[in-house]
Amino acid sequence: MTRSVVWIWRTGMLYALLMLHAVAQAQPYGIETRAPNQSLLFSLQDPPPTISSSGLYSDMESRTVSPGIIPYGVNAVLWSDGATKERFIALPGTERVEFSAQDPWRFPPNTVLIKNFYLEFDTGDPSSRDLIETRFLVYDGVTDKWNGFSYQWEADGSDAVLLEREVTESYFVLDPRSEGGLREHQHFFPSRPLCDRCHVKEAGSVLGVTTAQLNGPFDYGAATDNQLRTLNHIGLFTRDIQSELENLPRMANPLDETVDLGLRARSYLAANCAHCHRPGVIDKADIDLRFETPLEQTGALDRIPTLASFGMSDPRIIKSGDGVNSSIYSRMLAIDSNRMPPLATELIDWQSAEVIRRWIDQIGVSTQVRFEQDLPTDFALEPNFPNPFNAITTIRYRVSDAGKVTLTVFDAVGQSISVLVDRFHAPGRYTAWWDGGNDAGQQVASGVYIYRLQAGPLSLERQLIHLK
Repeated sequence: MTRSVVWIWRTGMLYALLMLHAVAQAQPYGIETRAPNQSLLFSLQDPPPTISSSGLYSDMESRTVSPGIIPYGVNAVLWSDGATKERFIALPGTERVEFSAQDPWRFPPNTVLIKNFYLEFDTGDPSSRDLIETRFLVYDGVTDKWNGFSYQWEADGSDAVLLEREVTESYFVLDPRSEGGLREHQHFFPSRPLCDRCHVKEAGSVLGVTTAQLNGPFDYGAATDNQLRTLNHIGLFTRDIQSELENLPRMANPLDETVDLGLRARSYLAANCAHCHRPGVIDKADIDLRFETPLEQTGALDRIPTLASFGMSDPRIIKSGDGVNSSIYSRMLAIDSNRMPPLATELIDWQSAEVIRRWIDQIGVSTQVRFEQDLPTDFALEPNFPNPFNAITTIRYRVSDAGKVTLTVFDAVGQSISVLVDRFHAPGRYTAWWDGGNDAGQQVASGVYIYRLQAGPLSLERQLIHLK
C-alpha cells in the first residue's frame, strides 16, 4: 500500500469517526433545559388536601404538569392489575441527585416522586383510560425516610382528595369476556403505613427510579431519548455520567419479544419481587431476586419450597427446565393467600407468567441430548387447580409425540362449551387456563364440566367444578 493510499485511508477513517461523533451530538435530547420546580414543594407537616392544591398541575382542566417536574418511565413495570401508569420526579428548585450505577440514588430532602394510575374502562380501548389515583412518595431528609400519600380522583376527574386510610374502590369495566359484558374492577388505595410494605429501606425505599430501570428510551413528546442521557444533559446529577452511559446496567420490558428471554424474566422478577425477596427483608423466604444477582446465587434454583407446593409431586422454587413445577410460577397464577405479589392485586398477569414459565423451561437445557431426556414420555392430563373455582383455573398436560392437540371443555350432556387449545404441539409440557367462559365470551352457569385432551387416537378427560 503506497503512502498516498494509506493517507487517504486514514483520512477517510478520521472523517467517518468525526461524522459518527457529529451524528451522536446531533441526537436531540428529550429535554433541552431544566426549569426549576417552584410549585410542587410538599410539606410533610401540612400535606396538601387535594391535587389541585399540591402544585403538580399548572392547569387542572388540561392537567398540564407544572414547570420543573420531570416525566420518566421504567423498563419493567410493577404489575397493578393492568393499570397504566404515568410517572414524574419533582426535586426542590434545581437540587440534584447523587447518581450510582448499582446502589440506590440519593435524593435531596423534600423530593417528590409522583405516580398516576389510569384504568381502561373499555377493555382494549386506550382512549377509555381515566385517572383514578395519584400517589406521592416524599423524602424526609431529617428522618431519612420516604412517606407515601394517596389521592383518589373524583368520578368527573375534576380533582383528587388525600386519603387518610386504605380504601378499596369498585369500578365497572366493559369487558366482552365477562358475563353481560361488564366486570367489577377493585382498585386498592394504600394507607401511608402500607406503603412501607413494598418501599422497604433495604431496597433503598425508591423502587422505580434506579439506573437499570431508567436506562432506556422515553418519549418526551418532542423527542425520544435515553432517559439517563437526557437527565445528565439537564444537570440532574451531581456529576457528569456521560462517559459511563454505554456500560450501565439495563433492565428490559418483560413483554418485548426482541430481547433475550432470560433478561426479560429477571427484569420482571426484579421489578415485582426483589423489593422483598432480597437479603434482610423476609426470613422465611430468603431468596434473592435482585436483577444483579446471578441465578445460581438467588437461593431459588432447584430449591424445595418451604411453603405452598400447589399439589406438585416434586416442586422447586425454580425447577430447572420445568416451569409448571416451579412454585415461583404457580404463585403468579394463585388467587388465594399464596399469591405473589401479595398486595393490591387480584388479576393474574398472564403474559408475564408465560414469560417466567418459558424462561424456567429453558434453564439448564443446554444441549439437544439434555432436552430430549427432559421430554415427557407419556400423554397425560393433570387435575385442574383450584377445583372448585370461581375465577380462573389452571390445566396442565403433557404431550409425548408431535401433532395436533385439542383441549376442550364440555358440559354434563356432552356439548362443547369452550375450545381452550387447538393447534400443533411439539413434545413437551403445557399449561392452559379456563375462566368459566364459553366460546362467545359469556360466563357459563355453575356446575360440573368435563375437560378433554385429545391428540390423534389418544384421549383423556377429567371433571372440574365451576362456581359463579
